[in-house]
Amino acid sequence: MKCQWKTVAGTAKSPEDFIDSTGAVEFASGSRNSTINIKIIDNNISEREKTFTVDLFNAEGGGMLSKSIHYTLMSPCQIYSVSSMGWP
Repeated sequence: MKCQWKTVAGTAKSPEDFIDSTGAVEFASGSRNSTINIKIIDNNISEREKTFTVDLFNAEGGGMLSKSIHYTLMSPCQIYSVSSMGWP
């Protein structure tokens, strides 16, 4: 299955916290996981956690998607965590 994705700012903003991005991602047959790369900006400023979303859309190949995946940025490290899955 293949789908399109795009980042959507939440409390994390582009380009201050991450680089706004779009693309396509492909899932191997039977897989629930795939990888996309999003540039996270480490500005060495101690801040509260910030969030952004990756919206998944235009699925091809018979798969079903959740609408979005939510990420949390934790300062000052370039770490993000998935708070919901991309598949139902």
